[in-house]
Amino acid sequence: MTDTKPRIDNRSETTLQNDIGGEKQTEPGNSKGKIVQTILIGVAIILALLLLLMVWQFRSDRAEITAAAFNAATTQAISAAETLDEVFEQAMSVADAVADDLNTGALPYDQIEGRLSQILAEQPAIDGMTVAFEPYVFAADQMLHSVYVYRDENEIIAVQQGERSSDYTEPSSAETVGPQASWYIDRIDHGASWSEPFKDPGSDKILIQYGVPFYRADSASAEQIIAGVITQDYDITNMQHLVADLDLGMTGFGAVYSASGVWLAHPISENVANQTLYDSAQFQNDPEMAEAAERAMQGEANALERVDQLSEESVWNFFAPFETTGWTLIIQLSQAEFLPDAAETLKEVTRIILIAAALLFLVLTILLRVDQAKPGRLWVVVAAFTIIGLAVIISLITLSRRTPNDSGVTVVNRTGLNSYLENIQDEFSGRGLEPPIEIPTGVLIQAARFPDPGAVVVNGYVWQRVPKIEGTEIKAGFTLPQMIDEPFSTEEITREERENETLIVWSVIGALRQVFDPLEYPFDRHDIKIRIAAAELNKFTLLVPDIESYDVTNPGFLPGLDSDLRINNWNIMSSSYRFNRHQFGTTLGIPGRPTVDIPELSFDINTQRRFLGPFISFLLPALVGAAMIFAFLLYDTKPDEPEEIVIALSYTAALFFVIAVMHTALRDDTAAIGLTYLEYFYLLLYVMVIFVAVNTFIVVNRPNHRLIRFENNLITKLLYWPVVVLVMLVATLVIFVYG
Repeated sequence: MTDTKPRIDNRSETTLQNDIGGEKQTEPGNSKGKIVQTILIGVAIILALLLLLMVWQFRSDRAEITAAAFNAATTQAISAAETLDEVFEQAMSVADAVADDLNTGALPYDQIEGRLSQILAEQPAIDGMTVAFEPYVFAADQMLHSVYVYRDENEIIAVQQGERSSDYTEPSSAETVGPQASWYIDRIDHGASWSEPFKDPGSDKILIQYGVPFYRADSASAEQIIAGVITQDYDITNMQHLVADLDLGMTGFGAVYSASGVWLAHPISENVANQTLYDSAQFQNDPEMAEAAERAMQGEANALERVDQLSEESVWNFFAPFETTGWTLIIQLSQAEFLPDAAETLKEVTRIILIAAALLFLVLTILLRVDQAKPGRLWVVVAAFTIIGLAVIISLITLSRRTPNDSGVTVVNRTGLNSYLENIQDEFSGRGLEPPIEIPTGVLIQAARFPDPGAVVVNGYVWQRVPKIEGTEIKAGFTLPQMIDEPFSTEEITREERENETLIVWSVIGALRQVFDPLEYPFDRHDIKIRIAAAELNKFTLLVPDIESYDVTNPGFLPGLDSDLRINNWNIMSSSYRFNRHQFGTTLGIPGRPTVDIPELSFDINTQRRFLGPFISFLLPALVGAAMIFAFLLYDTKPDEPEEIVIALSYTAALFFVIAVMHTALRDDTAAIGLTYLEYFYLLLYVMVIFVAVNTFIVVNRPNHRLIRFENNLITKLLYWPVVVLVMLVATLVIFVYG
C-alpha cells in the first residue's frame, strides 16, 4: 500500500527566511542577511575591544601590583641595610671616640680601664674592648702592654691588664689561625677595619671585631706616630636579632654576609661564621644569584626575580650593601605574599577566556556566512561551538587544578622555618608571653588508604627530639586531633638519650577523619591533612618540622613518604609540613593557660584522582548515552504516525533506565551528599531524554510548524550539542571557578 502520509518538507534557506521572517526573499544575499552579518561583525568588534581591554587591564594590574610590591620591598631592603649600617657605624664610633681621646691626650693611659668598663656597662652589644700598645709606648721599661675589658661567661665585666705573654706585633705563624693572629698587625698596616666572624674560645660566642689604630706625638719630630690599636668585639647574635626583626612576611628572611662572603647573620644559625655564600647551593647552581652577590660586594644595590629551587615558588632577592662596613644584606621574599589571591586571579583569567572564546566563535560564524542559513555551514558552526566550548571547559578545569587551595604557612626548608619561628617568638613577646618551647617532630608515612570517603588510614613512624632544658620538665609525645576509634595504635619503638635532647620514635597506625569533598568528581583532589598536636598542655610547646632529618624537603620530591607508597586510584602530587592556626577559645581547665591560637603542625599529602577509572566507569557510558539520544534525533520521524510516539517512549525509557543505574552507581562510589560535577551531565541526560520524547510528539502532531518544517527538524538537531556543552560550561564555572 502506498504511503500517502505527508512528509516534513525539505526546504531551502530562502524558504526558512520566508517562514520565520515573514518577508519573501528570493536572493541569498538579501538585505536581512546583510543586517545579520553587520550585527555579527559589530558584536565581534565590541568583543575584540573588550578582550583587549581586559587583557591590558589584567596585565596592567598585575604589573602595577608586582611593581608596587617590588619597589616597596626594594625600599625596605635598602632602608634595612641603612638601619643596620647605622647600628654598626655607631658601634664603630665608640672605638673611634676612644682613639680620638687617646690621640689628643684627653684620655690618660691610666684611665683606660675605667673608660672601657664604663662603655661595656652602657653598651650591652659590645662583648669586649682592648687597647694594645706598641713596644715601650705605655712605659719605657715595659715592652708590651694591653688593657682588655670583657664580659665573662656570667656576663660580668672583667679586666685583664698588663704585659702580654705573646708578642702581638709579630706576624702570624703558620700554626696560628683566626683573627686573633692578625687583629693587631692588620690594623697597623691597613687602618680601621672589621674582621671576619670568629668563635671566642672562652665564651663560645661568635664575635666580629672592629679595630682602629691610635697615635701619639713623637717627642723628637712632634709628628703623629702609631701608638697602638683599639679593638672592639661585637656579639654577632645581636646582628641576628636585628635581621630577624625586619618585617619580611611569614616566610621571607634576611641574611648578612661579609666582604669575603662569610655569613654574619643567617636564619640557619649554624651557617654563621662557618659557611660562605659560595657554599650555598642557590649560589653554586644559580649564576645570576652569584653575579648579584658579587655586584653587591662592589657596592651596587640590586634585585633579582627567580624561582626558588626548594620551594619552587617565585621569589624576589634583594642585595643591599652596607656603605660603612662593606657587608651586604640579602633579603628573600615570596611573591605569593604580595600578589592577588589565587582564586580571584582564576576568576579574572576565566572572564578573559570566555570573551576570547565568544570572539572566536563569532569570527567563525561571520566567515561561514551563517546568515545565509545553509545547512552544511550551520553544521560547521555547531561543530565549532562544541569544540570551542569543550576547549574552554578543559582549560578552566586545568587552571582550577593548578590553583593552590592551601591554607596556613608551608615550610619547605630550614631558612623559612627559622624565619617563621622568629615571627612567632616576636608575636608571643608582644603579648607578654614566654616564647613556646620548640620540639622538632618528624613523620614517615609508609602506607595509606581510603576506607571510606571521609577518612584515611595511615601507617608509619612519628619521632620527636625533645630538648633538655635545665629546670624544666617537658612531656614528650603527641596527639592526633583527627583520630577516630578504629583502628588506632601507637607504640614506642626506640628511645635514645643524647646530651641536649631525647630522641623518641613511635610506630603509628590509625584512622583519621578527613574532609574530602567530591564536588569536583572526577577531577577532584584529596588533600590528606595529618594534624599533630603536642601532648604537653601545661607549657606552651610548639611542634616544628624536623627538617634536618630529611635528605630533601621540596614538596615535589615527596618528603616524609616511603618511596613505595601507593594509593589506589590516586596520584600523589606533593607532601609538605604546614602550620595552621586553630582558635580553641578555652584554657582546657588549666589555670593561667591563655587561649591564644598557637600554630599547629600538620603534615599534608596532596593527591589527585586518576581520571582513567572514572572515565571508563561513568563518563564514557554517559557520553555513549548522549550520542544515542542525538542519534535518535537524527532519525526521520513520520508525521501523523502515533506509533512513532510509542517508539520514542520505548527508546527513551530504555535509555533513562541505563542512565539512572549509572547515576546511582556514581553516587554510591563517591558517597556524595550534594551534586558532583559529573552528575550535572547525568541530570542533563535526563532532560534530553524527556526532550526527545516531547520533540517526537511535536513532530508527529504538528508537522507543519515552521521550525519543524525547515530541513526536516534541523534546528532541533543543531541545538543539541551546543546546549549540552553550554550547560556543562555553566556547571564548570559554578563548581571550579565560582564555587
